[in-house]
Amino acid sequence: MMFYTIVYNICCKPARPHHNEDPDQMYDKYEQILEDYMPSKVLPSLREKHDEYDLLRELLKSWANHKFLAKWLSRVFLPLQAGYIHRMALPELNAFGLSCFRDPVFEAIKDKVKDAVIALIDREREGEEIDRTLVKNVLDLFVEIEVGKMHCYEKDFEEHMLASGYGGLLFSEGIKLDSSGFV
Repeated sequence: MMFYTIVYNICCKPARPHHNEDPDQMYDKYEQILEDYMPSKVLPSLREKHDEYDLLRELLKSWANHKFLAKWLSRVFLPLQAGYIHRMALPELNAFGLSCFRDPVFEAIKDKVKDAVIALIDREREGEEIDRTLVKNVLDLFVEIEVGKMHCYEKDFEEHMLASGYGGLLFSEGIKLDSSGFV
């Protein structure tokens, strides 16, 4: 609660002489925290994974952790959101937080992720048992990463699947993926 009070005081109280804190610096710090952490910590841990299962599990763990962090920070910085961000026409905190994962992390590894998912689908088609829930959750991430829009799934996964000769209905054509099956 102390952090929220500090943020509130900086954002909502009248300007006070002799205080260096202001909403500009606070927003910049928020950006810096998220922008520095993703490429320096998360991306290297994903790039070092070579096994499909390890990569996909680490991706989902990193995504869940990042969503939690972005949500928590956006709540702490809520007074910043309420006034300064709208006044300055800046991206909302949560949307900015999600883009900090999507742009430097997901964009850098999405081809590797797509290849890992397709490799697992190929394995299953050859008769091997795979973790379908893991595949479903990764495909859900392709949708969630664009805040519920299908663009990333369609462009970065579905188009490749269709071009590779995989037929049938895909996620965006109306099949809901569940833990009992997928494409």
